[in-house]
Amino acid sequence: MSASSQPFLKSVSVNTQGESHEFKFVKVITVTLIVIFVCGLLAFGLSAGIWHVYDIFAESTTQAPLKKVENDGSAVETILAVLFCGILSLGLSAAVWYYFQEFDADKSPDSPKTPLRSPLKRLLKNNSHTEPCPKRVVGYFSEWEKSELRKEQLQKLTHVIYLFVPLQENGTIDSEKVWADSRFGDLKNKASSLKPGLKLMIGVGGSDKRFEFRQIVSDDTERKALIDSITSFIVEHDLDGVDVFWKWPFKHTRISYVKFLRELRTSLDTLRYKMYRQDPYIISIIAPRIHSEFDGFDLEEIMRIVDFVNVLTYDYFYTTQKVGPLSPLYGGREGNVDRTMKYLTCMTENPNKLNLGVAFYGTTYNDTDSPFEKSLDNFWISRGSTTTGPVGTSWNQISSNEKEIAKWDNASRTPYTWDGRKFFTFENERSLREKIEYAKDHNIGGIVIWVIDQDDDKSTLLNVVYSVFMCTSDEVFEKEIGNEVASTELSIANVSGPHLPTTNEKRIVGYFTEWERSDLQKAQLEKLTHVIYLFVPLQDNATIKLDHNRTDNRFWDLKNKASSLKPRLKVMVGVGGHETCYRFSPILADDKKRKILIDSITSFLDKFDLDGIEVFWTWPSKEDRHSYVIFLQELRTSLNNLKYRIHRYDQYIISTLIPRTHSEFEAFKLEEIIQIVDFINVQTYNYYFTTLKVGPNAPLYGGREEDVDKTMKHLFRMNLSPEKLNLAVAFFGIHYENTDSPFDETSDDVWIPMSSETKGPYGKRWDQLTSNDKTIAKWNDASRTPYTYDGRRFFSFDNERSVTAKIEYAKENNIGGIVIWVIDQDDEKQTLLNVVYSVFRSDTLITTVPRQLSRTTNSKLPLNASCRKRVIGYFTEWENADLREEQLGKLTHVIFLFATVQESAIIKLDNYRTETRFLDLKDKAHSVRSDLKMMIGVGGISYSYRFPPIVLDDGKRKILVESITSFIDEHDLDGVEIFWVWSYEKVKLHYSKFIRELRESLNNLKTSKKRTEDYLISIIVPPKIATISGGYYINEILESVDFLNVLTYDYYFNGDQVGPHSPIYGGTRGNIDETMKYLAHQTSQPSKLNMAVPFYGTFWSNASLPLLDDSDEIWKEKGDAAGPFAVRWRELVPNSWNMSTTKFHEKSKTSYIWIPETKHFLTFENERSLAEKAKYVKEHQLGGILIWAIDQDDDDSTLLNVVSSALGS
Repeated sequence: MSASSQPFLKSVSVNTQGESHEFKFVKVITVTLIVIFVCGLLAFGLSAGIWHVYDIFAESTTQAPLKKVENDGSAVETILAVLFCGILSLGLSAAVWYYFQEFDADKSPDSPKTPLRSPLKRLLKNNSHTEPCPKRVVGYFSEWEKSELRKEQLQKLTHVIYLFVPLQENGTIDSEKVWADSRFGDLKNKASSLKPGLKLMIGVGGSDKRFEFRQIVSDDTERKALIDSITSFIVEHDLDGVDVFWKWPFKHTRISYVKFLRELRTSLDTLRYKMYRQDPYIISIIAPRIHSEFDGFDLEEIMRIVDFVNVLTYDYFYTTQKVGPLSPLYGGREGNVDRTMKYLTCMTENPNKLNLGVAFYGTTYNDTDSPFEKSLDNFWISRGSTTTGPVGTSWNQISSNEKEIAKWDNASRTPYTWDGRKFFTFENERSLREKIEYAKDHNIGGIVIWVIDQDDDKSTLLNVVYSVFMCTSDEVFEKEIGNEVASTELSIANVSGPHLPTTNEKRIVGYFTEWERSDLQKAQLEKLTHVIYLFVPLQDNATIKLDHNRTDNRFWDLKNKASSLKPRLKVMVGVGGHETCYRFSPILADDKKRKILIDSITSFLDKFDLDGIEVFWTWPSKEDRHSYVIFLQELRTSLNNLKYRIHRYDQYIISTLIPRTHSEFEAFKLEEIIQIVDFINVQTYNYYFTTLKVGPNAPLYGGREEDVDKTMKHLFRMNLSPEKLNLAVAFFGIHYENTDSPFDETSDDVWIPMSSETKGPYGKRWDQLTSNDKTIAKWNDASRTPYTYDGRRFFSFDNERSVTAKIEYAKENNIGGIVIWVIDQDDEKQTLLNVVYSVFRSDTLITTVPRQLSRTTNSKLPLNASCRKRVIGYFTEWENADLREEQLGKLTHVIFLFATVQESAIIKLDNYRTETRFLDLKDKAHSVRSDLKMMIGVGGISYSYRFPPIVLDDGKRKILVESITSFIDEHDLDGVEIFWVWSYEKVKLHYSKFIRELRESLNNLKTSKKRTEDYLISIIVPPKIATISGGYYINEILESVDFLNVLTYDYYFNGDQVGPHSPIYGGTRGNIDETMKYLAHQTSQPSKLNMAVPFYGTFWSNASLPLLDDSDEIWKEKGDAAGPFAVRWRELVPNSWNMSTTKFHEKSKTSYIWIPETKHFLTFENERSLAEKAKYVKEHQLGGILIWAIDQDDDDSTLLNVVSSALGS
């Protein structure tokens, strides 16, 4: 189970949960001693007062001076003795508190030994490291550097990691070597006074331990030994976590690496509970800078386990045969920081778990030219035969002269010197500041520094990191706070919830019930990301099961309709419910019954092929807090085991429900629960349902009572990640009879007390509301809700306006999603669901980035914008299938094929049929949504021969440009695709000129129309590398176009070989991987490349089977075979192809059918092969997928659904 990122803002109050007996004993002693001290002071005061009163009395009753009694000296001595004892008591109590941390907290021989930290010391010194830092500042501290560690360096960090704890051959870590290192002891001592604000970790492994790691994680015994060794070391030295420094895992160790991290997490979680530790132990790993080095990382699984990832975004040219800058932020055709971070953000969808690496050193190359050629953006050169280096130089060893004479390269945003064939590249204050600003602008979780002991005595570079992040104030570092605990807590309370978007898709979760009557529509499910069936009841014997036939029917109806939408749509069940959740408490408290329940849930999910479970318990009591967490932990472990047992790709989902009011949160250990579950559904409605008040059902704001905003803000202040929370909206309203209106225009309050005559509240579904109910509704601005009040009847509900307000609130506060109670209470038109879907969709769909930004190398677009993928569909004039609006709803761009090019160089729609289908597309595209881009494809296979003479002729080229521009203007289109099959050497210069002139013309049109977005231009590119290199100046064309559609199919359509239609890998006639890698390398802009997928197949008869598992080749000589012949996806079954005989060829990632009797070989795309292609697009950061053609899909949009859901469209 993955622990979430550690919260940076904590109260300094001492946690007293799970106190040991010794801890309580010392508290009693200390309190007793303090009482003695107070008594001493009191004795002194009383005795002085008594003597004074006695003197006055004596003087008033006798004329002679009172003679001192003989024993008054002994009285004074007694008083002084008591006072002395009091002072001694105070000193003794302070000493006991201070030195008690040296005693063992647990005397049993089997338990780990650990010092108990002094609460008083913690109270006095905790604030020497305050933590209002929104980002992590992680510093590596090494055993090999010579500079002395200073406490003021540690004060500017949130985490410090000691490097390295080496591995031994037996799988354990060499703890004795670390013990002997005085630098580790110095770090530990200086860091101890800054805890818990500063997290102290160790780095296990090292740059040269790649093969040792491979051996250890692959062997069960050695893996366990390493985990036990790490765990013991953490206990022994009171550490906060471990950084796994494996550089780099192998492709064949992906599974064992995940297994190692998961078992390590389990071991540290077990230790945490055993030690009564409040915070989870931290696990981090390092990640490489180059995409090709990620083969050994299962990032999706790893991100669920670790707390953060340290990305080593430097040394880009260290292990290459090139000379280049140490850590380029942008530019060039090789790697750079921007490209690395965008890749990881897209792959993990969680930039807040990433730390950007910065180097406190530089590298020198001798006997080389300068890699910075000002005419190019490609800042590297090949090493010469005599070039030496790179040689590293710490920042503290760089001369002041070298820093002063350094030049600045604007493309890479780095400083450098070049003098007499010596090239030196490094980080300075300016380049470092730009990287920190980049991290802030792109919601990256923090910075990791290699290494803090390479900084100078003034901490010049560390101060840059610290000052830009503004982690805390210098004043706080310079004093011991003591009594200023309250002010520290106030600063925490004033911090708003985090605003760090970590995913590029919001959850839309819908409850679907067994008790409602409305039928489920597939169109409803298409608008959800998760659907949860309510309920699977909890039985007395701790098992779960469906209750009766009606429940079975609605459950199966949901399951059947959802099946075609998987894996994008996740189908879950809610266990418990209002009627049976009371059984949770005794079951979870009993170890045996708890196991029975977990086994039953696990079996249920496995049996019905479900994606997860929601624990629907309303509500636990305080006594259930501990057992609830244990239950969720054990459930997670059980579902993880099931996942690996059945080789499931996705993790099973666990969600839970929590209430709306602060007082009810006390029954939940939310900080621990949120680390286990995937998301939490917050029941933000029914605010007055169980009270003696009349008020709105789900007020967004307003009044002194609870509302949605107060609920969510309270959860934010508890450091619960907003991305893991779902805000609930109710598809029902409530009404009260015999009441006044709760809305008083003179007050911000939105409720009134119930009178003795008031009845209600009563529920009323949205689909039961009359049009009159909706029409006469008024709007209360304080609560942001609609209502009606007529004849002492108050009715409160959500409508389109209030639901929109709640969705916008969720977006503005980076809340992870919306949960709907319930989708089967919506009307037949899905009015409310459409609102949720459309308002959220603006964040999840791909919208065209304005071209001036898309062509700017160092634009500050959010990283997740680069993750959005295009889903482009061709729609043709020659197919017969009608266009459906639901198809368009799954696209980002639709391109009509074709407007043909005439010999006169004008374009037009050829005939009535073409015009009819074009106008039908145009009408439906404009009605579906405003952000769907409609383009026209100009040219075509049959008319491409007309392009060469036109582009070679200046006059005709101008006519063509003007004709395209006029067509786009006349039909209000968003752009054009040039469909020319294919350009060649003689005309490629004029082709580039044509595209450039077309861009200028469309820019002029944009200006004249006052259009805010650029018009789009795309071109098609052939799959064969030789044709691309011979016929296109690709990089020049990319200056003017928005994307390239690469027609990556028909690899074996023309020729004398039989082979797969669209292979990702393998073969001798090319494949997708070769084509896309060539273009990505040539352009350095993979996001402008779209991979094409065909919604048709090709077959041969009388052929040999080309796809054999024991051969690397994927083709056969054609010989006497007839073909290839094309067959549409929608026609495969009608044409008697038996789809149950489909096989999948792993090497080429191709689906095919082979009929030995007739020697028919069919190669085509199906759900599995398309999923592989979508995965390839995401892993290689391509821009999207182009479909040829959406009107070749079946009536259920089977293939389009796969593409759309896989790319998150």
